[in-house]
Amino acid sequence: MKKITGMMVALLVSGLAVQADNEWGVFGSAWSPSDGENGYGGGVKIGIEMVDRVQLDIRYSLVNNLEDGDVYRDLDVQPLEFGLHFALPAVGPIEPYVGVGLGYYFMDAKPAVDDEWGFNTSLGFEWILSRSGASYGETVTKLFVEGMYRNVEPDGIDLSGFGAQAGLLIGW
Repeated sequence: MKKITGMMVALLVSGLAVQADNEWGVFGSAWSPSDGENGYGGGVKIGIEMVDRVQLDIRYSLVNNLEDGDVYRDLDVQPLEFGLHFALPAVGPIEPYVGVGLGYYFMDAKPAVDDEWGFNTSLGFEWILSRSGASYGETVTKLFVEGMYRNVEPDGIDLSGFGAQAGLLIGW
């Protein structure tokens, strides 16, 4: 049920972002929690410009195997994260940014772990790969890379830790 709910939210947000003339993309992800093994996965990201240089980011991803080795096995986490990212002055085709956000983390483990709220901070950059103008507007293809710190502690497990995302964004 959790996976279906998460996918429905991601699809709904995707539809809204298409109408907003902003950006969407896919990414790979790595997460290194305090209590657990490194996990890897991927997800989707939607960026909706709120005001100049401030963007609302909505992400849904799946990160596998964050098990802590003592009690929990096969701990998979599905972060649904909302945040603001603030663009810093661009350096040529590279635009750095900082971000802060809130997330709801769907937990799937044996034995069961309760879902949990948490927060995150990020630092990254978007690199413009190509621009193409047309009568209906400009299309921009970007690569993004970021480091992220997540703070989330479900049922006494400290999943707080650093991670990284890298992916492709398309905006129009």
